[in-house]
Amino acid sequence: MIVFPRHTASTRLALPVAAATPARTLAARAALVAALVLGAPATALAGGGVSLASTPTTTASKSTTTKAKAAAATDDPGIDASDAPAVDPDVKPRSVGKSQVRRAQTLLRVSATGSNDATTRKVVKRFQILRGLAPYGIIDLATYVQIKNAFALLETGGAGVNIAVDPATAAGGASVVAATTPATIALPPNLAPITPAEKAILDKVAQCESQGNPAAVSSDGTYRGKYQFDRSTWKAVGGTGDPAAASETEQDQRAAILLRQRGTAPWPVCSLS
Repeated sequence: MIVFPRHTASTRLALPVAAATPARTLAARAALVAALVLGAPATALAGGGVSLASTPTTTASKSTTTKAKAAAATDDPGIDASDAPAVDPDVKPRSVGKSQVRRAQTLLRVSATGSNDATTRKVVKRFQILRGLAPYGIIDLATYVQIKNAFALLETGGAGVNIAVDPATAAGGASVVAATTPATIALPPNLAPITPAEKAILDKVAQCESQGNPAAVSSDGTYRGKYQFDRSTWKAVGGTGDPAAASETEQDQRAAILLRQRGTAPWPVCSLS
């Protein structure tokens, strides 16, 4: 059975009735149709019409609807899109050029097609939500700059070490002495900071994986550090050596890179805990 919504009195809509047909008959029929189909009060009018009570339809706001769509588009239950900027359907973002799209795709670890294809849009939307951008899914100029800066650490190669100048030999040509672990890296000046949305996810993951301990190692030695990287994943996000021996700052930055590339998929349990 189809149930139609009941209307309450607010606006009167007068439906005229053809003069050639008895007004009383048409009015009665119209009132019956209104009552049965619309579920609304209907009153026959003296002039041969019928008065139907109607109410304005309540619809979700544009921002609420578009945010819900944005959340669904990420296909990542570990990422909360409720605070993402609303998408305006009247805005048509302009993509950067093909070479820049390819560069962004390479950093995001999707096929470098040079176009904003369906896979790219999905990953870009997720990235935009994490970075506080409106999730249009298009690599426009603002998104491209964010991608470059968010992955700036990948441009510097692997992890470095603390460097200190030996004052005893500084005069005759300074030598360098590697500090003890944990090793540290020089962060690129254009490196984008971790956003509150990213930090909330990473904090939850770290607490679940290692209780926030940067030196944690799993019982079989496979998973290491604050975010329990295995060595292959650590290498894939630009790290070298032992993840558990890296500084906490580097571990945070490498985990942020992984989050931006793959969402919460690498931590399917802890991202939802």
